[in-house]
Amino acid sequence: MIALAAFWALNVLLARMIFAWIERWLARRKSREILGVVFFIFIISFQFIGPVMGRYAGRNRAATPEAGWAKLPGLMANLGPAEKLSPAGLAAGIVAEASDGNPGSALGSFALECAYSAAFLWLLDLRLRAQYRGENLSEAVAPAASPGKREAVRAGWGLPGLSGPVAALFEKELHYLTRSGPMLFNLVMPIVILLIFRIGPANSARGGPFARHTDLAFPIGVAYALLILSNLTYNSFGVEGGGIQFLFVSPVRFREILVAKNLMHGAVLGAEIALVWAGVSLMFRPPGIGITLATLAGTLFAAFVNFTAGDLLSLYAPKKFDFAVFGRQRAAGTTVLVSLGVQMVIVLLATFALLTGLHYGRIWVATIIFLALAAGAFGGYVAVLNRVDRIAISRRENLITELCRAS
Repeated sequence: MIALAAFWALNVLLARMIFAWIERWLARRKSREILGVVFFIFIISFQFIGPVMGRYAGRNRAATPEAGWAKLPGLMANLGPAEKLSPAGLAAGIVAEASDGNPGSALGSFALECAYSAAFLWLLDLRLRAQYRGENLSEAVAPAASPGKREAVRAGWGLPGLSGPVAALFEKELHYLTRSGPMLFNLVMPIVILLIFRIGPANSARGGPFARHTDLAFPIGVAYALLILSNLTYNSFGVEGGGIQFLFVSPVRFREILVAKNLMHGAVLGAEIALVWAGVSLMFRPPGIGITLATLAGTLFAAFVNFTAGDLLSLYAPKKFDFAVFGRQRAAGTTVLVSLGVQMVIVLLATFALLTGLHYGRIWVATIIFLALAAGAFGGYVAVLNRVDRIAISRRENLITELCRAS
């Protein structure tokens, strides 16, 4: 009974200590981002288990099917001494040694069990003392004493061809994105998907789309990148939060604000396309010039359509979100439904263009169709930009109310 009571107390202290320290780590934004990235890497790594086992199981089965299982008892025997020194092993050892009439060994195991409990109690006490002494977990920086002379203000970026306000807003949006671990993690997902296709059965010698048509890897990767980017384009003001009020009182038109946001989205999409192209070239083979130009033309058309619909939905159905949070819906329900409809229209038009090119046996036919569609989408985009100032003024109360709402 004494051994079981000691083991029960150890488990209670261990659980309380773990939760107390996890609460401390999750109180910081950086810690939340790091733990979130580690968690999602752990989850995504499970996606590679099936492809890796399917790829290498054949050669292992051809050698000695039972060789791995034959080594398992020896491996467990090697872990035996370490298991006996664990808290659970010590509790079992106390009961077994007391039953065998070895009070000295049982007392030593009991002392080591108490040492584990003391260590967990010390770690829990360390956390609780700081908490009850008024530890401040706020991430706000304490105000520093102002120096005698004023520091020079760092100049913003000077981007050629862009006005000062547009360049400043572009820089702000890019800083928001680069400081978000979850969003940066999402942006590398197209390469992860391509890697799964590369090592999985879809690329096996027995068949699969990538085994026969490796040129499909590049447009599929770019399409996936476009879908990920829609989280940003369809809720452009979500990250502003209470700062939306400053945009209304600043001497900048909403047309310029949305142009800067769309330019940032376009720059991210361009970097994604370059990353996907490099990944496809390394994992499969470099895409042909025809499929590359057709994919770029189709991306141009899809980007202008998404920017047009995204700018309107960002004004009519905004939703506040935090770049640093994983797994939270980043757009309103209406926005999600409309964006799905837009993506379906884009897919149908892209399928029509590609089938037309395949029918005539010339991929450049699809490229011409995509360029014509892109020209029409650009005209619609410019028409929407000419009206966003009036829309923003008429929707300002809804924008401020929704984005200033507490999370």
